Amino acid sequence: MGADFIVGSDVWEIGSLLRGFGIGPHHPRASRTYPSHYYSAVRGTDLLIHPSVPLAGYLPGPLAIERMISAGEDAARLAINRFTARAA
Repeated sequence: MGADFIVGSDVWEIGSLLRGFGIGPHHPRASRTYPSHYYSAVRGTDLLIHPSVPLAGYLPGPLAIERMISAGEDAARLAINRFTARAA
């Protein structure tokens, strides 16, 4: 579509749980747990953000929304810092 730089955010709750157990998308066993459409969706990103989704974030209510926003902000800061460190 003409974008120069693509930022993605992985908010798949199962992916967050798997990463919590040390099974990220590049883990040797990841192909058994991550579906092919996951890889298709993230393949074209230049910067992929992986928020650590707290379990309490899935509980309904305003506090859950605040927790999810906070997790996303923290992950975005970390991803940007890692990206700029690699680019330097």
